[in-house]
Amino acid sequence: MRASERLHNQIFERLLRARVAFFDQNPAGRILNRFTKDLGIIDEMLPNTAYDLNLTFAQAIGIVVTVGIVNWWLILPAIFLT
Repeated sequence: MRASERLHNQIFERLLRARVAFFDQNPAGRILNRFTKDLGIIDEMLPNTAYDLNLTFAQAIGIVVTVGIVNWWLILPAIFLT
């Protein structure tokens, strides 16, 4: 996904602009491990989060439609409450 790619590019750009002291204090293995671990977590969680967001949005639309069918005069408050 684009969000993961964007995060990767931002982290990599900041890593390239880091001071030399940062690389002296942190071993290359630790930097690489942290870099890949963070991106792995994003790649793992992002699809589930996007699915949950779409599901919640669809449920909100369904609630508004159901309220509109049952009591059409409650459609305006239902829109504001969802």
